[in-house]
Amino acid sequence: MAAKTTKKTPPGGTAKVKTDDAPPIKTGVYIFLDLSRYDGAYKELEGGGIVRHGEGKQSSAEYAYTGTWDMDKMCGKGRLEFFNGAVYDGFWKDNKFMGHGTYTWTNNSSLSGEWDRNRVNGPGKFTDENGQNWIGIFLNGTATGLSADLS
Repeated sequence: MAAKTTKKTPPGGTAKVKTDDAPPIKTGVYIFLDLSRYDGAYKELEGGGIVRHGEGKQSSAEYAYTGTWDMDKMCGKGRLEFFNGAVYDGFWKDNKFMGHGTYTWTNNSSLSGEWDRNRVNGPGKFTDENGQNWIGIFLNGTATGLSADLS
């Protein structure tokens, strides 16, 4: 059994107590050089710089993402709307579709399921532009056979 040690403060001295050194979350608007815009929570880093962190909206000429950020990456629940009309609504991790979500194309067809690094894996449902549902098992975004969902 290892010996237990304790650190004593010298008489008349002071002890430093470590507290949570995490910088506070702030909110604001940031305009990037490419004129994209972020409006939401951010964190200032030690030594300068900021990262998107918390709830916020990032918009550019191509897309708008509204949701959760973690250290400058889309992470948690969020919605990505492309300006061509396509939408992903679901969960994210490290800027990738990760967890349950639905991708909807511009013709209103959609793919719902469990996403893993931008691809559906496991049970999923494809809805075509006519509203017909097709269900099956997906592997890396590909379904080897889908069955019409008649329920």
